[in-house]
Amino acid sequence: MVALRMNAFLPHQLGQPSGVAESTDASASDLLLQDDLEPQQESLSRPTGQHQGGDSIAQILLDSWRSSFHSVTTLFNVPHPTITAICIFLLYTFTVRVEVLNSQYLSLTFGWPLATVNLLLACNALFAAMTLFALPAIRKFYLDPRMDNQEADLLVVKASLLLNAIGLVGFGISIPSALIIISLFAYTGGAGLWDSLTTFGLTSLAKDQRPSDFLVRCGLVQTIAGLIAAPFWSTVFSVCLNSHALPMGLPYWMSAALFGVNPAGNEQMVKLSLAIAPHVTETVFVMSNPSLTSSSEVVKNASRIVALTSRVSPAFPLSRLCIKVAATWEGLQACRQLTALGINTLATTVFTIEQAILAGECGCIYISPFVHELKAAFDESYDDGGANLAVCVEAQRYYEYFSYPTRVKAAALLTVEEAKQLAGVASITIAPDLLRTLSTTETIEDDVDNLSLFAKVEHNKEDTPVRRTYMDDEAAWRKAFGKANNGKGLRNTAEAIDEFREYQLMAEQFMLTKGNW
Repeated sequence: MVALRMNAFLPHQLGQPSGVAESTDASASDLLLQDDLEPQQESLSRPTGQHQGGDSIAQILLDSWRSSFHSVTTLFNVPHPTITAICIFLLYTFTVRVEVLNSQYLSLTFGWPLATVNLLLACNALFAAMTLFALPAIRKFYLDPRMDNQEADLLVVKASLLLNAIGLVGFGISIPSALIIISLFAYTGGAGLWDSLTTFGLTSLAKDQRPSDFLVRCGLVQTIAGLIAAPFWSTVFSVCLNSHALPMGLPYWMSAALFGVNPAGNEQMVKLSLAIAPHVTETVFVMSNPSLTSSSEVVKNASRIVALTSRVSPAFPLSRLCIKVAATWEGLQACRQLTALGINTLATTVFTIEQAILAGECGCIYISPFVHELKAAFDESYDDGGANLAVCVEAQRYYEYFSYPTRVKAAALLTVEEAKQLAGVASITIAPDLLRTLSTTETIEDDVDNLSLFAKVEHNKEDTPVRRTYMDDEAAWRKAFGKANNGKGLRNTAEAIDEFREYQLMAEQFMLTKGNW
């Protein structure tokens, strides 16, 4: 079988964990927070008014100026999709500055006095406020039950861009007056773009990016765009007034064209999976967005993937679709809910028997125990201490002994010898290079039996597994998982999820550069 690692998004990308772990038994997502929390806690414990290191006010101001200068010089030197959000901020701010022409444009077009124009614009501002007040209710009752937070933010951004573009095109036509008023209010219907884009940008940050840096960059592009846009649109409008060939609505049409930014979404990834599906004989695996950390978000994301699959290819049997979910407590509880909904799941980033047991209890049809740390698969110089083959054997033995339908799908193998030792495992995800090496390797069947760890288990069934249950005992699972392999399983899981997030960002950027299919 072929395991497809397809990220469902987005963009993004990509909500980062929030909150503080209250105990030492943290999940993988909690672990990612610890390094960031310590400096903050240290600064909170420092007496008010005392600057670290006793720096003078002049030094503080100099450091602040250097930080601002660095933000300017590295304004666009940030990872994707953060750069995309910043570029949209730049275009959006530049585009909306066409509003400086509204009063003069309406007055010249219809001969209205400025008092009438200002009254119309005041009503328009009131409508914008009503839109912003209504948006939280729309999200709560319509968007949130159907999609995760990042997707909701992106949908609001797209809808706002569309309303802005439609409104500006109609506004530029200018005749009749009813059309221009309707267009003005349609344009104002996109008032939610700024807040939603800010939220989307913050949730798409990589782990090494600070929210404050992102917000500073947004402020900088807003300032830069504002300084350039106002004289630019005024100049274009002046040229139109002095020309008999150019319509006065040209600035608005130009502005509408700039609203053509269209971020990528889940549908492209589903289409790609379905395009590959005819070449896969059994299950097609699609990975849920690894940036999602709550059970409810994972369930929404997985349900959306299934819905998109049905919409894009109604004939595709959903029994062949399996959603890959990270094996944290939250992820496996999401698998439990998805199983109840009839959606197949695979628990990935499994490094311990505790994760395997909980995955079986939650109804996953597959687990992917990682034989090596994910980093070792991409960095030949990295030594992770050797292969963890035992978890594959122990998990499969546990499932067979207690009649769980869950199958072990070993992953992250590096050598032919490891593949031979795993002969007898239910399934394997194997890299193309290793598969080609195996295809040219001749091995006598008896030798494989001698090497296979599963064959040795068959010959020695005296050691019977002890049944454990964690499904409704979060504290016990976190404690056992945190202690497994002296905490190495917890660390490896967190690092693997982090690697997957990086690939999520790269996949989103690829879709952004290629556009819609």
